[in-house]
Amino acid sequence: MTVVAVYPSARATAALAEYLAHADHGLAAACAALRTALGVTTDALPDPGEIIDWRESRLRGQSFPSVEILPMSAGQDREANQRLYPVRLQVSAAIPSHVVRAGGVDALIAAGWYYVDALYACLQNRARGEQGATLANGGTYGAAGRIVRAIVDEGRVLIDDEQIQRVYATVTMTVTVAEEY
Repeated sequence: MTVVAVYPSARATAALAEYLAHADHGLAAACAALRTALGVTTDALPDPGEIIDWRESRLRGQSFPSVEILPMSAGQDREANQRLYPVRLQVSAAIPSHVVRAGGVDALIAAGWYYVDALYACLQNRARGEQGATLANGGTYGAAGRIVRAIVDEGRVLIDDEQIQRVYATVTMTVTVAEEY
């Protein structure tokens, strides 16, 4: 008998990082579409500088805005041998004031909310005619352990300190990961 190791949080963060970094529908594409819709430039809504998951935290802060994916919890499959695992994730974009060239505290906070909206748009990406399709309708390319369902729970903007030198655009979501076997 072979025992298969299950690593739902590692699989979920790897799949989500790959999805967010994808050129066609990832976070940069969502930011570009939002800029067009709102009539703003990269001065107000900069492209993501890096997308990393918690296993790559040594790379954090080398390029901004820095988007990091952190697992918050992982659960067991709901039915025996179902091989579907719920994982709760937090996606945070650290946006320092020096990358928002529109200037001022209000522009920095607005950039945080733009990022929340871009993350929502990216994570709830739907092709025309599809109902409820998320994360490319279950496909996350080469990442082991595919995300078959994603629900965005909440989005918020957190202010770093009293001088407001940085904001964090944060989206909390629950994904269902299919075990690779």
